[in-house]
Amino acid sequence: MQQQQPPPSQPATPPPATSPSQPAAQSQPATPPAQSPAPAQPRFNPQHVTPVVQIESTRTTNEVGVPDVLINSFALIGFIIVAALVIGLVTGGIFIAIRRWRDKNSPDSGEPTATRLKLS
Repeated sequence: MQQQQPPPSQPATPPPATSPSQPAAQSQPATPPAQSPAPAQPRFNPQHVTPVVQIESTRTTNEVGVPDVLINSFALIGFIIVAALVIGLVTGGIFIAIRRWRDKNSPDSGEPTATRLKLS
């Protein structure tokens, strides 16, 4: 889309003065002087713009050293061990509770499960 520029300004010329003795019919209308054509504008001339983004950081970061990594890794390993122990104890308790419940509610629960040989 082309934009039209206003024509260049030209010096203003005062209209011819008419004296009261001259009739208005005899005065000729003032014709504007010929204007030069506006210079041709380029059809499409994109300008490459490189955006510059500046992000200001208000927080300062601390350096991470070898001791920090070791402490964090031991803490993670400790957490995993504790979680495995808790899960193992809960699962074992559930298995023991199910076995006791099953043994108590089985049809042959009145019979002893072991036989004494009375050898001594």
